[in-house]
Amino acid sequence: MKFLYNAIFIVYIWVFMILCKILRIAIGGIKLFLSFRRNKKVETVLIFASFFPGNAGYYYRSQKWATELNNRGIKTDVFHVFDSKKHTELTAADSLVSFHILNIFYRFIQVLKSARYDRVIVRRSLLQYNDYGNLFLDKLLLCLHPRAILDFDDDITNNFKGKSEKSLFGKLLVEDRFIFYKSLKLYKRFLPGSEYLKILLKNTNKKVNENDILVLPTCVDYKDDPSKNYPSETSDFTLGWIGSNGNQEQLDKLVPVLNELIQKVSFELLVISGKPYQPKNALFPIKFAKWSLESEKQDLYRIDIGIMPLENDKMSRAKCGFKLIQYMGLGIVSVASAVTTNNRIIDNNENGFLVNNPEDWHDKLLEVIGQRSRFSEISNRARIKIEKHYSFEAHLENLEAFIKA
Repeated sequence: MKFLYNAIFIVYIWVFMILCKILRIAIGGIKLFLSFRRNKKVETVLIFASFFPGNAGYYYRSQKWATELNNRGIKTDVFHVFDSKKHTELTAADSLVSFHILNIFYRFIQVLKSARYDRVIVRRSLLQYNDYGNLFLDKLLLCLHPRAILDFDDDITNNFKGKSEKSLFGKLLVEDRFIFYKSLKLYKRFLPGSEYLKILLKNTNKKVNENDILVLPTCVDYKDDPSKNYPSETSDFTLGWIGSNGNQEQLDKLVPVLNELIQKVSFELLVISGKPYQPKNALFPIKFAKWSLESEKQDLYRIDIGIMPLENDKMSRAKCGFKLIQYMGLGIVSVASAVTTNNRIIDNNENGFLVNNPEDWHDKLLEVIGQRSRFSEISNRARIKIEKHYSFEAHLENLEAFIKA
């Protein structure tokens, strides 16, 4: 049965690859249509979201920007494929073939519908979890929208943890684990989430024009929310971490550090995520808050010190520091590994604290806890930094101009 499903999927992919190529040839022949689109004023925008409503990435890099652009008079819609329930159901199956078949079909229809819009933004990739088909759908989209914009806040290739060698099945599907880097060469306009990702882009695509790149951090809108309140005296602390299930492993190397710290200071660790964090041999109390968009801020306010430990590897260097932006935006004192973007977000010892080496975490946390009298001052400075550099308001005008260019 698995062989039959795989055979059907191979035929399915090739049918769509050929169909998209025929459509590209047909569209390429309509010269007047294409020249009309190039000269048309940008009044409508379509965002191809990577995930589903209720997902953090969907909200902060798609839905919220759509709301802001609509408020500026630019009609902006967001297309997604599956809702949360259907996405979970399909990706939990033994095989992703059903997910891919439905995803490709719905995305194909959406790409055709995109012809009604003046500008499109692709969030991460058109086809989620799909390394097959040599970007056939992206090529069709770019035939309709040569100035389509690729928005990315991660080095997706370095998140790949599968086998590097190709199976026969993969070869027949034109599988390429570096397909994300190919997309960086295919598109002509980009919204990288950090300066590090901008450098990655320019190293990958030597032909990209500087004017076709706008660094757009993942932003927050906390202007109507109060800053974290720090009592002048407190003996207990809540260390906190927010993130996806897959990133909980970032906390693992901190467990021995926290085991040592609990011998000297009373604290608990609050993990805001999709599932409980249950490390082996933890000697400190761990609380769990299930993440949701609705309860996110309320749970963040429970944190006294927000932490962001990272390894200094390729995957971590591509992170855009959104945890810090969330902590600091609400005035939460933050401690983070001094890795790439974190160094830009935190001004060390002024609005947060940086840890230069993994072995320094224990001493740094002890030092920060010892500065509790400064927490309100640090909190205020952190909030100001985020409002000036990492809020939707701070980037809206630049994004609007970039989209219209």
